[in-house]
Amino acid sequence: MDVSPAVTQDEPTCYQQLLELLHPEGLGCPECLARAGLYIHRRRRAPVLDYRCSHCGRVFNAWTGTPLQGTHRRPSEILLILRGIAQRQSTAQLARDLGCQRAALLQLRHRLERERPINGDGEYALRSTQRA
Repeated sequence: MDVSPAVTQDEPTCYQQLLELLHPEGLGCPECLARAGLYIHRRRRAPVLDYRCSHCGRVFNAWTGTPLQGTHRRPSEILLILRGIAQRQSTAQLARDLGCQRAALLQLRHRLERERPINGDGEYALRSTQRA
């Protein structure tokens, strides 16, 4: 999947692209793997919603169980970071483009590269690490 967002894309569109990239089979509970019975628990960081599983009660979002877990970046920023990494852009340049601290971005980059390397086509192989 192409991770290059258009400059004019809004956050919900970027979130949807990341959701398809991270969870190609659809979002499911990371605890019990249920795909049905997921209810919105919180909307404080829209469009990134927190869900509650009606089967096991686990609260999670689309980043849970992925290399993005714990990040508080906007979906558009995440897509720009992924594009920059795939294009082998330096962390310093990415930080300047995003207007953020290089050290924090470097930590995220190392986590992304360690857990989900770039494939031979220059695309990111991000997938959920949910239990099978």
